[in-house]
Amino acid sequence: MAFEIVDAADGDALVRGGAIPWSDAATLAPQPLLGRRLTAGEIGCAVSHLRLWQRVAGSDTTALILEDDCSTRTCLACSRRSSPESATGTSC
Repeated sequence: MAFEIVDAADGDALVRGGAIPWSDAATLAPQPLLGRRLTAGEIGCAVSHLRLWQRVAGSDTTALILEDDCSTRTCLACSRRSSPESATGTSC
């Protein structure tokens, strides 16, 4: 199985440079559900996910995207039990 490790977006650099792709005043304002502003790390994480989703959506490739701290034994067991075609919206 081929795989690729993709570097995460640097949230600090994005915030300092004003280069957040979907940035507006609401993005950087305190978030009602959190009761605080998003951290630079959270913004970097969201941008990283967005970039990967866009990359996969713009291709004919099937992808399984895992976090760097994912236990492959747990994650891959979960993926064998479900597929995009049979997704029910529930977690493993």
